[in-house]
Amino acid sequence: MTGQNHSYLFREALWTAEGTYRDGEGSEFPVRGETRIRHYEDHWSIEGSMHLYGDEKTAFVNNYRVEPFEPSGADTAWTSENPALGALKGRFAVVEDVILSHFESDDRRYSGVECLRRINHHSYRSRGVLYDGERLLSAWAVNLMMIHGEKGTEEDDEERSGPKGSVRKETDF
Repeated sequence: MTGQNHSYLFREALWTAEGTYRDGEGSEFPVRGETRIRHYEDHWSIEGSMHLYGDEKTAFVNNYRVEPFEPSGADTAWTSENPALGALKGRFAVVEDVILSHFESDDRRYSGVECLRRINHHSYRSRGVLYDGERLLSAWAVNLMMIHGEKGTEEDDEERSGPKGSVRKETDF
């Protein structure tokens, strides 16, 4: 599977996210948020935020600047300015049905990985971890759902609802 088979990152869209955030002590909290992906001539942007349920003041915010993938490329670089962690740099790599990301802060204090697995055109599962040196700072397990594609097609609509006359099974997600 190439980048052209992925909808997350490779197409402009608004995504919702729901799942679980776990802090370094092992306490789990339900989270929700959204991410908007935009494509410009010289870069792509990912603007995202996650909030703890019931605590809209606690937010995890990331704004990425991504170098567009080369037509035959399997990876690319990105940078981000995170209010809590400072400047981050990383890479995205496409491996079949997965988009992998690894990153570290400019001072190399923080590092982490994230795996985004394609479930279908409109759904991904994100799993990731963040380290402070060798100490696990946080982990997350989030499901992403595309709620609005900027450039929708009839094919997108069919994949979302299934072929005309079919009934989508709950297990398709």
